[in-house]
Amino acid sequence: LFTVTDSGAGIPPRDRSTLALTRAWELAGSNNGYLNAYQNTTAQNLADYNKAAQQNLGNFTTDSNANLNAYKTAQAGDTATYDKSIMDADKAYQQAYGNATSTYQAANNSNLADYNNQMKDVTQGYTDLSNGILPAAYAAARQKALNSDLTGTVGSAISSLANRGIVNSSVTDSALNNISQNASDTLAKNYTSDLATESGLLGNRATNIGNVYNTNQASAQNNYNTSTGLADKTYGSSTDSAGKVYSANSSDNSNFYKAANDNTASLYAAANAKAQNQYANGNTTASNLYGNQSSYAQNLLNAQKEAQQNNLYGT
Repeated sequence: LFTVTDSGAGIPPRDRSTLALTRAWELAGSNNGYLNAYQNTTAQNLADYNKAAQQNLGNFTTDSNANLNAYKTAQAGDTATYDKSIMDADKAYQQAYGNATSTYQAANNSNLADYNNQMKDVTQGYTDLSNGILPAAYAAARQKALNSDLTGTVGSAISSLANRGIVNSSVTDSALNNISQNASDTLAKNYTSDLATESGLLGNRATNIGNVYNTNQASAQNNYNTSTGLADKTYGSSTDSAGKVYSANSSDNSNFYKAANDNTASLYAAANAKAQNQYANGNTTASNLYGNQSSYAQNLLNAQKEAQQNNLYGT
Protein backbone atom coordinates (compact mmCIF):
# COMPACT_ATOMS: atom_id res chain seq x y z
CA LEU A 1 0.00 0.00 0.00
CA PHE A 2 1.04 3.61 -0.42
CA THR A 3 -0.28 7.04 0.66
CA VAL A 4 -0.74 10.13 -1.51
CA THR A 5 -0.85 13.47 0.36
CA ASP A 6 -1.28 17.13 -0.76
CA SER A 7 -0.35 19.97 1.65
CA GLY A 8 -2.18 22.60 -0.36
CA ALA A 9 0.88 24.84 -0.57
CA GLY A 10 2.35 26.17 -3.83
CA ILE A 11 0.87 27.37 -7.06
CA PRO A 12 0.46 24.95 -9.90
CA PRO A 13 2.02 24.04 -12.12
CA ARG A 14 5.41 25.13 -10.74
CA ASP A 15 5.22 23.73 -7.24
CA ARG A 16 2.36 21.21 -7.62
CA SER A 17 1.61 19.02 -10.64
CA THR A 18 -2.07 18.73 -11.25
CA LEU A 19 -1.55 15.85 -13.66
CA ALA A 20 0.68 14.00 -11.21
CA LEU A 21 -1.88 14.29 -8.44
CA THR A 22 -4.65 13.10 -10.74
CA ARG A 23 -2.61 10.12 -11.88
CA ALA A 24 -1.67 9.28 -8.28
CA TRP A 25 -5.29 9.14 -7.25
CA GLU A 26 -6.08 6.97 -10.29
CA LEU A 27 -3.33 4.56 -9.31
CA ALA A 28 -4.47 4.55 -5.71
CA GLY A 29 -8.02 3.72 -6.79
CA SER A 30 -6.78 0.99 -9.09
CA ASN A 31 -4.61 -0.53 -6.35
CA ASN A 32 -7.53 -0.52 -3.93
CA GLY A 33 -9.45 -2.43 -6.58
CA TYR A 34 -6.67 -5.01 -6.60
CA LEU A 35 -7.01 -5.27 -2.81
CA ASN A 36 -10.77 -5.74 -3.05
CA ALA A 37 -10.30 -8.41 -5.71
CA TYR A 38 -7.74 -10.17 -3.47
CA GLN A 39 -10.03 -10.03 -0.45
CA ASN A 40 -12.98 -11.27 -2.48
CA THR A 41 -10.91 -14.13 -3.88
CA THR A 42 -9.63 -15.26 -0.47
CA ALA A 43 -13.13 -15.00 0.96
CA GLN A 44 -14.46 -17.16 -1.88
CA ASN A 45 -11.61 -19.62 -1.35
CA LEU A 46 -12.55 -19.90 2.32
CA ALA A 47 -16.23 -20.34 1.48
CA ASP A 48 -15.37 -23.04 -1.07
CA TYR A 49 -13.14 -24.77 1.48
CA ASN A 50 -15.82 -24.68 4.16
CA LYS A 51 -18.38 -26.01 1.70
CA ALA A 52 -16.05 -28.82 0.65
CA ALA A 53 -15.25 -29.63 4.28
CA GLN A 54 -18.97 -29.79 5.12
CA GLN A 55 -19.61 -31.99 2.09
CA ASN A 56 -16.70 -34.27 3.03
CA LEU A 57 -17.96 -34.55 6.60
CA GLY A 58 -21.46 -35.29 5.35
CA ASN A 59 -20.14 -38.01 3.03
CA PHE A 60 -18.03 -39.43 5.85
CA THR A 61 -21.01 -39.54 8.22
CA THR A 62 -23.27 -41.09 5.58
CA ASP A 63 -20.72 -43.75 4.66
CA SER A 64 -19.94 -44.49 8.31
CA ASN A 65 -23.63 -44.96 9.07
CA ALA A 66 -23.99 -47.18 6.00
CA ASN A 67 -21.04 -49.29 7.17
CA LEU A 68 -22.57 -49.63 10.63
CA ASN A 69 -25.98 -50.55 9.25
CA ALA A 70 -24.43 -53.15 6.94
CA TYR A 71 -22.56 -54.62 9.90
CA LYS A 72 -25.68 -54.72 12.06
CA THR A 73 -27.69 -56.33 9.25
CA ALA A 74 -25.06 -59.00 8.64
CA GLN A 75 -24.65 -59.65 12.35
CA ALA A 76 -28.41 -59.90 12.86
CA GLY A 77 -28.68 -62.38 9.98
CA ASP A 78 -25.88 -64.51 11.40
CA THR A 79 -27.44 -64.39 14.86
CA ALA A 80 -30.81 -65.48 13.46
CA THR A 81 -29.12 -68.34 11.58
CA TYR A 82 -27.28 -69.41 14.74
CA ASP A 83 -30.44 -69.27 16.85
CA LYS A 84 -32.30 -71.38 14.28
CA SER A 85 -29.47 -73.93 14.21
CA ILE A 86 -29.57 -74.22 17.99
CA MET A 87 -33.36 -74.57 17.97
CA ASP A 88 -33.20 -77.25 15.27
CA ALA A 89 -30.49 -79.11 17.18
CA ASP A 90 -32.51 -78.90 20.40
CA LYS A 91 -35.65 -80.11 18.60
CA ALA A 92 -33.80 -83.07 17.10
CA TYR A 93 -32.25 -83.80 20.50
CA GLN A 94 -35.61 -83.81 22.27
CA GLN A 95 -37.16 -85.97 19.56
CA ALA A 96 -34.30 -88.48 19.71
CA TYR A 97 -34.60 -88.70 23.49
CA GLY A 98 -38.36 -89.06 23.19
CA ASN A 99 -38.04 -91.88 20.66
CA ALA A 100 -35.44 -93.64 22.79
CA THR A 101 -37.63 -93.34 25.88
CA SER A 102 -40.72 -94.60 24.05
CA THR A 103 -38.81 -97.57 22.66
CA TYR A 104 -37.39 -98.39 26.08
CA GLN A 105 -40.77 -98.15 27.77
CA ALA A 106 -42.39 -100.37 25.13
CA ALA A 107 -39.64 -103.00 25.53
CA ASN A 108 -39.87 -102.74 29.32
CA ASN A 109 -43.64 -103.20 29.24
CA SER A 110 -43.33 -106.17 26.88
CA ASN A 111 -40.63 -107.79 29.01
CA LEU A 112 -42.65 -107.30 32.17
CA ALA A 113 -45.81 -108.68 30.58
CA ASP A 114 -43.96 -111.78 29.36
CA TYR A 115 -42.40 -112.24 32.79
CA ASN A 116 -45.71 -111.91 34.61
CA ASN A 117 -47.51 -114.25 32.22
CA GLN A 118 -44.90 -116.95 32.65
CA MET A 119 -44.67 -116.47 36.39
CA LYS A 120 -48.43 -116.97 36.74
CA ASP A 121 -47.98 -120.69 36.07
CA VAL A 122 -45.07 -120.86 38.53
CA THR A 123 -47.07 -119.05 41.21
CA GLN A 124 -50.06 -121.34 40.64
CA GLY A 125 -47.77 -124.36 40.83
CA TYR A 126 -46.45 -123.23 44.23
CA THR A 127 -50.01 -122.64 45.36
CA ASP A 128 -51.02 -126.14 44.32
CA LEU A 129 -47.99 -127.65 46.04
CA SER A 130 -48.84 -125.85 49.26
CA ASN A 131 -52.25 -127.56 49.01
CA GLY A 132 -50.64 -130.92 48.32
CA ILE A 133 -51.61 -130.95 44.66
CA LEU A 134 -49.15 -132.15 42.08
CA PRO A 135 -49.48 -130.97 38.50
CA ALA A 136 -52.00 -133.12 36.61
CA ALA A 137 -49.51 -134.14 33.95
CA TYR A 138 -46.89 -135.06 36.55
CA ALA A 139 -49.45 -137.07 38.60
CA ALA A 140 -50.69 -138.86 35.48
CA ALA A 141 -47.15 -139.85 34.52
CA ARG A 142 -46.45 -141.06 38.05
CA GLN A 143 -49.73 -143.03 38.07
CA LYS A 144 -48.94 -144.64 34.73
CA ALA A 145 -45.50 -145.69 35.91
CA LEU A 146 -46.96 -147.14 39.14
CA ASN A 147 -49.65 -149.08 37.23
CA SER A 148 -47.01 -150.50 34.99
CA ASP A 149 -44.98 -151.59 38.03
CA LEU A 150 -48.10 -153.12 39.66
CA THR A 151 -49.04 -155.00 36.53
CA GLY A 152 -45.62 -156.51 36.28
CA THR A 153 -45.53 -157.40 39.99
CA VAL A 154 -49.00 -159.05 39.98
CA GLY A 155 -48.18 -161.03 36.88
CA SER A 156 -44.92 -162.28 38.39
CA ALA A 157 -46.61 -163.25 41.67
CA ILE A 158 -49.39 -165.23 39.99
CA SER A 159 -46.96 -166.94 37.67
CA SER A 160 -44.77 -167.90 40.62
CA LEU A 161 -47.71 -169.34 42.51
CA ALA A 162 -48.89 -171.23 39.48
CA ASN A 163 -45.45 -172.73 38.96
CA ARG A 164 -45.51 -173.98 42.49
CA GLY A 165 -49.02 -175.40 42.02
CA ILE A 166 -50.54 -173.04 44.51
CA VAL A 167 -53.32 -171.20 42.85
CA ASN A 168 -56.38 -170.61 45.00
CA SER A 169 -58.35 -167.60 46.06
CA SER A 170 -56.89 -167.44 49.54
CA VAL A 171 -53.32 -167.49 48.48
CA THR A 172 -53.98 -165.18 45.53
CA ASP A 173 -55.82 -162.66 47.64
CA SER A 174 -53.04 -162.66 50.17
CA ALA A 175 -50.47 -162.07 47.48
CA LEU A 176 -52.47 -159.32 45.89
CA ASN A 177 -53.03 -157.65 49.25
CA ASN A 178 -49.30 -157.69 49.88
CA ILE A 179 -48.66 -156.19 46.47
CA SER A 180 -51.31 -153.52 47.01
CA GLN A 181 -49.86 -152.61 50.39
CA ASN A 182 -46.40 -152.36 48.95
CA ALA A 183 -47.72 -150.13 46.15
CA SER A 184 -49.46 -147.87 48.66
CA ASP A 185 -46.30 -147.63 50.74
CA THR A 186 -44.28 -146.81 47.66
CA LEU A 187 -46.82 -144.21 46.51
CA ALA A 188 -46.86 -142.55 49.96
CA LYS A 189 -43.06 -142.57 50.16
CA ASN A 190 -42.69 -141.12 46.63
CA TYR A 191 -45.41 -138.47 47.14
CA THR A 192 -43.22 -136.39 49.43
CA SER A 193 -40.34 -136.83 47.03
CA ASP A 194 -42.57 -135.83 44.13
CA LEU A 195 -43.61 -132.64 45.92
CA ALA A 196 -39.95 -131.74 46.48
CA THR A 197 -39.10 -132.58 42.88
CA GLU A 198 -41.92 -130.41 41.55
CA SER A 199 -40.91 -127.56 43.88
CA GLY A 200 -37.38 -127.76 42.50
CA LEU A 201 -38.68 -127.74 38.95
CA LEU A 202 -40.81 -124.68 39.70
CA GLY A 203 -37.79 -122.96 41.26
CA ASN A 204 -35.65 -123.67 38.22
CA ARG A 205 -38.39 -122.44 35.94
CA ALA A 206 -38.76 -119.23 37.95
CA THR A 207 -34.99 -118.70 37.80
CA ASN A 208 -34.95 -119.18 34.04
CA ILE A 209 -37.86 -116.78 33.58
CA GLY A 210 -36.07 -114.21 35.74
CA ASN A 211 -32.85 -114.63 33.78
CA VAL A 212 -34.65 -114.12 30.48
CA TYR A 213 -36.35 -111.02 31.89
CA ASN A 214 -33.08 -109.59 33.16
CA THR A 215 -31.39 -110.27 29.83
CA ASN A 216 -34.19 -108.56 27.92
CA GLN A 217 -34.16 -105.63 30.32
CA ALA A 218 -30.39 -105.26 29.98
CA SER A 219 -30.75 -105.28 26.19
CA ALA A 220 -33.48 -102.63 26.35
CA GLN A 221 -31.33 -100.50 28.66
CA ASN A 222 -28.31 -100.85 26.39
CA ASN A 223 -30.38 -99.83 23.38
CA TYR A 224 -31.65 -96.82 25.32
CA ASN A 225 -28.15 -95.82 26.40
CA THR A 226 -26.86 -96.17 22.83
CA SER A 227 -29.70 -94.06 21.39
CA THR A 228 -29.43 -91.32 24.00
CA GLY A 229 -25.63 -91.34 23.75
CA LEU A 230 -25.90 -90.82 20.00
CA ALA A 231 -28.42 -88.02 20.59
CA ASP A 232 -26.03 -86.34 23.04
CA LYS A 233 -23.14 -86.63 20.60
CA THR A 234 -25.19 -85.34 17.67
CA TYR A 235 -26.50 -82.40 19.71
CA GLY A 236 -23.02 -81.49 20.89
CA SER A 237 -21.63 -81.71 17.37
CA SER A 238 -24.48 -79.63 15.92
CA THR A 239 -24.24 -76.86 18.51
CA ASP A 240 -20.44 -76.82 18.30
CA SER A 241 -20.59 -76.52 14.52
CA ALA A 242 -23.20 -73.76 14.74
CA GLY A 243 -21.04 -71.90 17.26
CA LYS A 244 -17.96 -72.12 15.04
CA VAL A 245 -19.87 -70.89 11.99
CA TYR A 246 -21.32 -68.03 14.01
CA SER A 247 -17.91 -67.04 15.38
CA ALA A 248 -16.35 -67.16 11.92
CA ASN A 249 -19.14 -65.07 10.42
CA SER A 250 -18.97 -62.57 13.29
CA SER A 251 -15.23 -62.26 12.77
CA ASP A 252 -15.75 -61.70 9.04
CA ASN A 253 -18.40 -59.07 9.77
CA SER A 254 -16.06 -57.26 12.16
CA ASN A 255 -13.22 -57.39 9.63
CA PHE A 256 -15.45 -56.14 6.81
CA TYR A 257 -16.77 -53.37 9.05
CA LYS A 258 -13.27 -52.29 10.06
CA ALA A 259 -12.05 -52.38 6.46
CA ALA A 260 -15.06 -50.34 5.31
CA ASN A 261 -14.51 -47.78 8.07
CA ASP A 262 -10.79 -47.60 7.29
CA ASN A 263 -11.60 -46.99 3.62
CA THR A 264 -14.19 -44.34 4.55
CA ALA A 265 -11.71 -42.60 6.85
CA SER A 266 -9.04 -42.76 4.13
CA LEU A 267 -11.39 -41.22 1.56
CA TYR A 268 -12.39 -38.54 4.06
CA ALA A 269 -8.78 -37.67 4.83
CA ALA A 270 -7.92 -37.56 1.11
CA ALA A 271 -10.90 -35.31 0.34
CA ASN A 272 -10.01 -32.97 3.20
CA ALA A 273 -6.38 -32.86 2.09
CA LYS A 274 -7.50 -32.03 -1.43
CA ALA A 275 -9.76 -29.25 -0.16
CA GLN A 276 -6.98 -27.85 2.02
CA ASN A 277 -4.53 -27.93 -0.88
CA GLN A 278 -7.03 -26.20 -3.15
CA TYR A 279 -7.63 -23.58 -0.46
CA ALA A 280 -3.93 -23.01 0.11
CA ASN A 281 -3.15 -22.91 -3.62
CA GLY A 282 -6.01 -20.50 -4.26
CA ASN A 283 -4.84 -18.18 -1.54
CA THR A 284 -1.25 -18.38 -2.77
CA THR A 285 -2.33 -17.55 -6.32
CA ALA A 286 -4.47 -14.63 -5.11
CA SER A 287 -1.67 -13.34 -2.90
CA ASN A 288 0.87 -13.54 -5.72
CA LEU A 289 -1.49 -11.81 -8.12
CA TYR A 290 -2.21 -9.06 -5.61
CA GLY A 291 1.49 -8.60 -4.91
CA ASN A 292 2.31 -8.36 -8.62
CA GLN A 293 -0.50 -5.88 -9.25
CA SER A 294 0.49 -3.75 -6.24
CA SER A 295 4.13 -3.71 -7.33
CA TYR A 296 3.12 -2.77 -10.85
CA ALA A 297 0.94 0.11 -9.56
CA GLN A 298 3.70 1.36 -7.25
CA ASN A 299 6.29 1.23 -10.01
CA LEU A 300 3.95 3.03 -12.40
CA LEU A 301 3.25 5.74 -9.84
CA ASN A 302 6.94 6.24 -9.17
CA ALA A 303 7.60 6.55 -12.89
CA GLN A 304 4.82 9.10 -13.35
CA LYS A 305 6.01 11.14 -10.40
CA GLU A 306 9.56 11.15 -11.69
CA ALA A 307 8.35 12.22 -15.11
CA GLN A 308 6.34 15.10 -13.66
CA GLN A 309 9.26 16.29 -11.63
CA ASN A 310 11.45 16.19 -14.67
CA ASN A 311 8.92 18.29 -16.60
CA LEU A 312 8.57 20.79 -13.78
CA TYR A 313 12.29 21.30 -13.32
CA GLY A 314 13.22 21.00 -16.97
CA THR A 315 15.41 17.98 -16.60
